[in-house]
Amino acid sequence: MLRQAVTEGRTWDEVLTALGLKATGNKALLVPYDPEIIELFLIVDGDLAIYLIPSRVIGGRVQILLRTYRNFIVGNAAGLMRQQPPTA
Repeated sequence: MLRQAVTEGRTWDEVLTALGLKATGNKALLVPYDPEIIELFLIVDGDLAIYLIPSRVIGGRVQILLRTYRNFIVGNAAGLMRQQPPTA
């Protein structure tokens, strides 16, 4: 599902929509993350590193600095961006 969304999406908004996700904007109010509402954060940074951070780790914060959470990197999305040959 992720591979298909990334392959077929022309923009990150299209990829997020295909995955049923919503991008947060800079115009949103700063509200602390609530671990009771959000279980995990899936973050893809500008270098395409994929972070999977449990909310209990960053609960109560309104901003995070990703380099602090390098131990939560679970992969890299760069391989998903390459054109895959069609399968029969």
